[in-house]
Amino acid sequence: GEMELFLEKRFDRWAVSKDTAKVDSTKFYYDELFVPPTTGATAGAASGGDTPQTPRGEGPDVDIAMTLHQIGQIHRRSHRYAAALSAYNASLRGMKEVLGARHGNIAAILGNIGNLYMETGDYDEAFAIYQEVLGIETMHLGLSHPEVAVTLHNIATIECSRGNFSEGVSLYKQVVDMQKIRYGTEHLTVAITLSCLADAYEKL
Repeated sequence: GEMELFLEKRFDRWAVSKDTAKVDSTKFYYDELFVPPTTGATAGAASGGDTPQTPRGEGPDVDIAMTLHQIGQIHRRSHRYAAALSAYNASLRGMKEVLGARHGNIAAILGNIGNLYMETGDYDEAFAIYQEVLGIETMHLGLSHPEVAVTLHNIATIECSRGNFSEGVSLYKQVVDMQKIRYGTEHLTVAITLSCLADAYEKL
């Protein structure tokens, strides 16, 4: 469930067309998984009907949700973005029902959804997703954790991709400071972020 660092440094060019992520007209098997009960079924359960209410932690199988996450990864790496998004969202629904919306595992799934939107050039969606990830991570891990640094790095990349280079520079600097404290000044991770920082400075 570890977060992925998005390493695209060419802020003015993307290899994948945004159109490849359109999913409005396509339905997938995953869309039917872990769907909340209909209003009628919920009403029947509330009135003492035959439909049981599922206690938290005893509903969808976490293993199935995690498998759906991995399926989403496979689709995404094969550039089948619509199928990947469907599998990710099914995994997200299952995890939220079992673990709650603010569980740490939710951040990993959301992070990969954010990565998908980054890869397809939908920066606004990616930004919103990464902000949600950041909130969950800081709640569970604190402000100085490496996973938080990865998410901040990805947000910085989004800002640069949207032309907000001053914001990107500020975030990259924050990430560099975090990484130096944890890894030292000679670590490869620090070098990668410094390279991105230099690219962003050139665009100012």
